[in-house]
Amino acid sequence: MDRDGLNAGVLRAADLTLRRWQRSDRPEWLALFSDPEVLRWVGDGSVDPERDAAVFERLMSAAIGPEERFAFMYAAESSGELVGHVELKRTEHTREGEWELVYLLARSAWGAGRGAALAAFGARMAHAHGRRVIATVARENAASLHILGKLGLEIVGELHAGETLLLREPRVGVGAS
Repeated sequence: MDRDGLNAGVLRAADLTLRRWQRSDRPEWLALFSDPEVLRWVGDGSVDPERDAAVFERLMSAAIGPEERFAFMYAAESSGELVGHVELKRTEHTREGEWELVYLLARSAWGAGRGAALAAFGARMAHAHGRRVIATVARENAASLHILGKLGLEIVGELHAGETLLLREPRVGVGAS
């Protein structure tokens, strides 16, 4: 069994290869986080290379594992090009037995079901560790709301004056498949 608790040499989701971020990925990380359209629904939606470089360095220094705040973080590649990010983590919105799912894709990777594949991968990873998934999503982010709805997450609350929705997997049936 590998460190993630799954039997897998190379982790895959659709046509994506998933692997841990490495320090040498810094330029690709910064490129991924420099597109305003990609960041439209992430955090405050702003592009800030200095902030994003600091975030990358903090994440590379953070302890990552099932019992840590950052449970898992993966880079997603397609045809050798880094095109996305998926992570599971504990946040102020998670409860005992939950991880928050975060994912994003480069524009070049949009429209081929890769967002759904990343979200499903994150949910499978959480379930393999006996965890449920939650997500926080901008009310206007129809694509992510659709993807997460297909995974069974339900809207359970509003954050930030109703601009952000809190979604949570129901307790029944999680990880049963």
